[in-house]
Amino acid sequence: AVWFRSLLADRFKLAVHNETRQLPVYELVVTKNGPKFQPAKPEEKFKYSTNFSGTLIMLTLQTAEISVLTGELSARLSRPVIDKTGLIGKYDIKLEWARDTSPSSDAAANDTAGPSIFTAVQEQLGLKLHPAKAPVDVIVIDHVERPLVN
Repeated sequence: AVWFRSLLADRFKLAVHNETRQLPVYELVVTKNGPKFQPAKPEEKFKYSTNFSGTLIMLTLQTAEISVLTGELSARLSRPVIDKTGLIGKYDIKLEWARDTSPSSDAAANDTAGPSIFTAVQEQLGLKLHPAKAPVDVIVIDHVERPLVN
């Protein structure tokens, strides 16, 4: 990553700095009835898969820490997901939700399309995504130029 930043600085005169900003996040918490997934068996190895079936997305994690789940949720929701579950160890997790869950989509209005990712996390995992604000590290672009023609 250092060589890539150096290349960008040389070619595009890119100058950046890091800052911490208060930004919208989701906190992943355990619901009052507790998690609905099982601890992994000690002999199992880590496995990850994402499958698509029609309008559904199916995520399967085997022998995974909660940080793997929060990373996946962060990528899907385009917002950091912070682990506030207090769960330690490795788990087998399966999650299935509708591909398009925006409020204005036809899929969200059609129950046969499947649950939103928020509903799926709560009903299938016994966890909840709670909107919050938290300090997040960001990269700020100070300067960039078009490259000169060679």
